[in-house]
Amino acid sequence: MKRAFLLVAHPVKGADLISSSPVWIGQCLFLVGIGLLIHITSFGRIVQLTMDRLPDSATPADRQVMSEILNGQQWVSAALFPFRKLAGFGGTALILFLALRGVTSGSTVHLKEIFALEVHAETVLLLGNLAAYAAVFMGSQQNPYVNPLGVSQLVEGKFDHISALNSINLFTLWYISLLVLGASRMLKLSYWKSIAAVLSTWVLMLVMEESSFDLLRNFFHF
Repeated sequence: MKRAFLLVAHPVKGADLISSSPVWIGQCLFLVGIGLLIHITSFGRIVQLTMDRLPDSATPADRQVMSEILNGQQWVSAALFPFRKLAGFGGTALILFLALRGVTSGSTVHLKEIFALEVHAETVLLLGNLAAYAAVFMGSQQNPYVNPLGVSQLVEGKFDHISALNSINLFTLWYISLLVLGASRMLKLSYWKSIAAVLSTWVLMLVMEESSFDLLRNFFHF
């Protein structure tokens, strides 16, 4: 946690500390634990939002069946949540590692350091999730997965691309900035090279996430 708060408050000193001691297990456990708590406590609201999107032609029996299916998935979803988060951390770190190797001498880039930087930078995305959770609690929005400071809040009725729009928010910009500053400091990179590597990684991850969402939407017809 010390490294995460130092990276957020003072990116240069935080990057130096992470580079000298790239530990990440404790931070992973913290992010997954808090994220899982948000996921479990938000599940009822997500089920209700899904039920509200059922077509008018759905009968009471259809709605009952769908409600039972969704509620039955709660603990399966919770059990898979840690693995999904860790896969996300690892995938982002690996792509960023490869991108940084492309703009530097490969011998100067170490995957363990990049993974540690990614995991600690994820702290600000958790803050974004907490902001969304707080907005739902205060009644200013309904969906706990929509960032209150995101572009998606400005575009009504664009559910088809809510994932991509929701990813464009102040917390994401903060997260990208931390990765840029951290990678630049740790690898002695110019800011432009660091920006190119980080942005290409973020865009690729966003495209992969949106593509996965499209596949699920087409499969389940929602």
